[in-house]
Amino acid sequence: MAKDELQKTNEEMKRALESAAAVQTALLPHGFHGGNGIRIAWRLKACATLAGDILNAFWLDDKHLGCYVLDVMGHGVPAALLSVTLSHFLSPRSRGPFLLGPEGGREGSAEILSPAGVGERLNQQFPLDLETSQFFTILYGVLNAETKVFRYFSAGHPPMIHVPCGGGPAVLPTAGFPVGVVDNPEYEDREIQLRSGDRLFIYSDGVTEVQDPNGEQFGIDRLCAAIRLAVAMPLEEGLDAALDWIGSWSDGEALQDDVSVLVVEVE
Repeated sequence: MAKDELQKTNEEMKRALESAAAVQTALLPHGFHGGNGIRIAWRLKACATLAGDILNAFWLDDKHLGCYVLDVMGHGVPAALLSVTLSHFLSPRSRGPFLLGPEGGREGSAEILSPAGVGERLNQQFPLDLETSQFFTILYGVLNAETKVFRYFSAGHPPMIHVPCGGGPAVLPTAGFPVGVVDNPEYEDREIQLRSGDRLFIYSDGVTEVQDPNGEQFGIDRLCAAIRLAVAMPLEEGLDAALDWIGSWSDGEALQDDVSVLVVEVE
């Protein structure tokens, strides 16, 4: 009897986790409509039923694209709950005012908050919980579809990779504390001028930390090599090819961390 009750409880927990995973999946940019000469591709592979990573891309107005990849430290339900909460705060639909403010004038619109300004708001809203030691990294940026200027900030996130049309991958420097670990992180905006055919790869550290059977990590040099081989392919096909290479590195070993990638392409 006790065995039957335990099995029933396990099945209920499994269904609950699967339902929660479906909620997470619904928050990803399915059916994102490009336009304005901008395209995106993305992939998110969770190491467990629920992910601590989450990403999105959305139009802030008729010419500004906002996008981010974030990674909550840890795994399981606590990390997933925070990632879902953050996705709501960073959604122009449900928490639009969180992304807006007078600082946005630098973006050419009086309503769009600068990326560093968004980081400051996140840091105020989500201080480090000393009981759970829970914090997160994020790279958030805004792309002006007219000028092709991408302005962004990073909070402890892996460096973004820029692939200029006809050129090789370049690792862009990033700096900044993860969100919540210090009171005044003093985030700063960085910007890059893009041109037709350029791509930006934004990813979580689960990508470069994939291990082979001997425990060696994939690393950023191999990631750049994978991107270099895939850059001549169409956007979706190239992203899948790069991830296949990463998957072959692990040789079937289970993922130790979530893997998430968002690619932005200027047509």
